[in-house]
Amino acid sequence: MGAKRKKLFLHIGHGKTGTSAVQSFLALSHEKLKEAGYLYPFHPGFANALQGRISAGNITVGPDSGNWLRDIHASIADDDGYIAYIYSGESMFWFMDSFFAEYDRVGHDLDVCILLSVRNPLDMLASDYQQKVKRAGEICGYSEFVLRRECSCAQTVRAAELVVAMEERGIDFKIFNYSSLGRRITSAVLRATGAPIPYGSKEFGTVNRSLTGSELLLTRILNAVFGRVVGRRVSDTLVDALPNLAADFPILEPSIEQRVLDRMAPAVDLLNRHLPAEMPLVLEASLGSRARCSDVALHFSQEQLDLARHKVVASLYPKGAAQTLRAVAQKFGTNEAISKDEAIVLLELAKRASPRARRTLQSKIDELQSL
Repeated sequence: MGAKRKKLFLHIGHGKTGTSAVQSFLALSHEKLKEAGYLYPFHPGFANALQGRISAGNITVGPDSGNWLRDIHASIADDDGYIAYIYSGESMFWFMDSFFAEYDRVGHDLDVCILLSVRNPLDMLASDYQQKVKRAGEICGYSEFVLRRECSCAQTVRAAELVVAMEERGIDFKIFNYSSLGRRITSAVLRATGAPIPYGSKEFGTVNRSLTGSELLLTRILNAVFGRVVGRRVSDTLVDALPNLAADFPILEPSIEQRVLDRMAPAVDLLNRHLPAEMPLVLEASLGSRARCSDVALHFSQEQLDLARHKVVASLYPKGAAQTLRAVAQKFGTNEAISKDEAIVLLELAKRASPRARRTLQSKIDELQSL
């Protein structure tokens, strides 16, 4: 009689389907799951979850990852102490070809179940657009963004392709519709593994919310004027500091929306054959409490952007700040003291960087100026 096959769950829910919340939950529940016989192998990224930040799962897969299923297989081959092993990484969704190749070779050694999350195509496109504006410096309007993607939701198409590949190989899989489940997707995924939900655990609140219409427009303008670094920092601050603001849903031009629906219908039909009848994907936007926001196109010349950037930067720093910082830096390691004017400029910079200390710093500036 051969050895019992290892039970392996691969959570490959792609981005914007509650994946961050699931991964943070698994990371925080690592020890309790282990005690119950379910190993979610440790990853250094667990520290992010412990500090209330986004956790990116316990496996990193990319174009240079090679045969990552082989690595998983090797790491659990000699470990017989657990009922099942759980791995989660949203990038797996895009790099399943190497998985299928290795599964065709060693699949008989593993009892694999794929946990796949999906989302209504129009919801996914809007969320993908929001993420590109927030994190990647996107400045175009929503309709233009969708046209660039040939009116197709790549995640929906890819999910359908994966289902076909899994069916061909007889791989067990479960699909979760994030558009229907929302925050409940965390407990739904965990229940699918058979693992107990740790006592005292609770669903995560909003993680990495989308932007309001005004925030979206502001971030696009910042991306255009200052580049994606500034846009990302501002949008991250808004999202982290105000997590409960209701996001808005960008409007697509009707003709473009219809092209999306026509293109997505076959993939949606295929996926719905594997979803609960009460939780199907639908070819419409799931607005919920969200309002629709207009799709505003930005029209700036390079000269306009350069002038705006120069004026904003100049207003953020006291006159002569760059020269003063250079002069002060050159004095380090020497016995030369900084001048009164240099000290005032440094205090002005400190005042801008530390709003809470503004009064104290201003009093020091006034004191120096009176000398």
